[in-house]
Amino acid sequence: MVPMSDRIFVPLTGADVVAAACVDLERRPDGVLDEVLERGIRSLVIDMAGVDRVSSATVATLLRAHRRCAVRGVDIVLRRTSRQCREVLGRAGLARLMTF
Repeated sequence: MVPMSDRIFVPLTGADVVAAACVDLERRPDGVLDEVLERGIRSLVIDMAGVDRVSSATVATLLRAHRRCAVRGVDIVLRRTSRQCREVLGRAGLARLMTF
């Protein structure tokens, strides 16, 4: 994670890495996601340039991350998302919840 003023930038690569990274942020015993959210950031920016497909586990973890971020007024921004990933995430309803 790279801090960028009031945003946190998370670069990801690989198909299932997105789910793994979100689960890692969500469940790590040191509370990384909570720690990041407590910094007062306004956006969690996830760079998906290296992701060519999205699994149902990815969708579920992004939804959970969205819920936790939304409570604190933090937006999730998915950057450089492939057309195929945008379509899958759109069908799952994430296009209404996150910025692509």
